[in-house]
Amino acid sequence: MTLSRVERVLTGYVRGYLKDNIDNEKLRKVSFAMSLITCLLDGSVSLFPLFALSFTNNIGLTAFENNLIASSMMIGLYLTLPILGYCGDAHGSVFLAIIGSLIIPGYWIAEYQFKNLDNNVLIMSFAFFLIGMGTSSSYFSSLLTCAKIYPNKSISISLPVACYGVSAFLLSWISSLSLFENSIGDESSFELSKFFEFLQWIYLIVTIINWMSSFVVTIEKEIIFAKLIEEIGRASCRERV
Repeated sequence: MTLSRVERVLTGYVRGYLKDNIDNEKLRKVSFAMSLITCLLDGSVSLFPLFALSFTNNIGLTAFENNLIASSMMIGLYLTLPILGYCGDAHGSVFLAIIGSLIIPGYWIAEYQFKNLDNNVLIMSFAFFLIGMGTSSSYFSSLLTCAKIYPNKSISISLPVACYGVSAFLLSWISSLSLFENSIGDESSFELSKFFEFLQWIYLIVTIINWMSSFVVTIEKEIIFAKLIEEIGRASCRERV
């Protein structure tokens, strides 16, 4: 299958440079490692109970309203998968990596709402829908990249899944650092707006890493398609002879 127009635009000249200047096996290893890093930071959705506690304490959301927001996030995570699957088939994992950047505006909207003590549930639900969809797309892109880089090795599926599982513990530990504490006298509280801002920067870096790691898939698709065209051409010549 040849590259789609969208896939060509998103990879551009970088694809050609990598193909001409970097050894293909080395490129595979680097891309695989970068995809694992993406998976290792994609699990922020698992921290929603921590977010919900701050929503209740700081902007007065009820348990029902927090559940609505969580449900919107789950819709983004799971019900968008058929659409994301089609996008991945049609335009490659690089397109999914770009869709994964929706996490960034999602956390920006959530931070804005939280800072301004705005308890508009619909806006917050929309923010977490974007976060859910972006997370699903980013993880799906990394998983697809790993599976296509080493299709015959079990680690191509098990390692990214394991990294995604570990990401919840990693981000939970990061959230407990004093960097995100607001100290008033002898008491300290979790500063959610700072953590949301941190996540925006983290996912900007993750999106760039994910985008770059998916290049190897487009390069291999291009090589395979070129070989297929060459084989068809040779078979056609033999038939004429």
